[in-house]
Amino acid sequence: MDKFIMFAGRQIPIAIPYPVFSYVNNTGPSFYKPDATLTEDRLVQMSLLRPDRRNYSWRARLTRTPEQLFNVPQDEVDMLGQLVHQIALHHDVTTDAATTFNVLCTRGLSTHFVVNYDGALYQFMDCYHVAWATGDNNAHSIAIDMNNPVYPEMRDSDPAAGMREIYQGKVNGSVKTMLGYTEAQYDTIKSRCWYARDLSRKGPRFGQDDAGLYRSAVRYDYCTDQSADITGEIGYGRRMDSAAQSRRKLFPADF
Repeated sequence: MDKFIMFAGRQIPIAIPYPVFSYVNNTGPSFYKPDATLTEDRLVQMSLLRPDRRNYSWRARLTRTPEQLFNVPQDEVDMLGQLVHQIALHHDVTTDAATTFNVLCTRGLSTHFVVNYDGALYQFMDCYHVAWATGDNNAHSIAIDMNNPVYPEMRDSDPAAGMREIYQGKVNGSVKTMLGYTEAQYDTIKSRCWYARDLSRKGPRFGQDDAGLYRSAVRYDYCTDQSADITGEIGYGRRMDSAAQSRRKLFPADF
């Protein structure tokens, strides 16, 4: 099966070594059709926060509904490439991508992608629409969740427990002890930086300065089944592929 992500209704081929699951071919959950995945009790929880069961919105001057995402003219695709200039990375504090979807739905939040513990990439909605993940930065961001239970005490329930190590580093200015990411996750997130390179003809405005830092703000937040912390600071992230190549599993905690 060809691997691709959806950008303005277009299938953008990507090269990663693990499976890709997408809302568009029903191989993964969809924020456009939460009732197809959520249990009845979770649908009720979602409806209390979002009576219309919609956890996404529109970017400036881009107003197509999910059903209208076909034959999108190039000028709209270019506009989307100009509007998006941030990548929001979260650790999700769950055990797998399916649980991430469930938790986000019932908390009235959303994300575009999840990198599962086994390296599989899940896309829950088109990048054309705004994911509710980073507060005031939503309109200019593409949100990616890195699957990770985070807390060492959750290791026994983590299906990737044998693939993670425990590390200590700074998250938003304070020292944390947390579970690391898996090699498979690093392989996916660093695979030619698909999220920055392949998103449109022009792509989001990403570049690297002499210090190897992205000249684009990246936000680090997380959501859990009990709480959602969207107060993380905006900062410059070290190059993701360099972090992975040097096997610093603190990423994105070490800044």
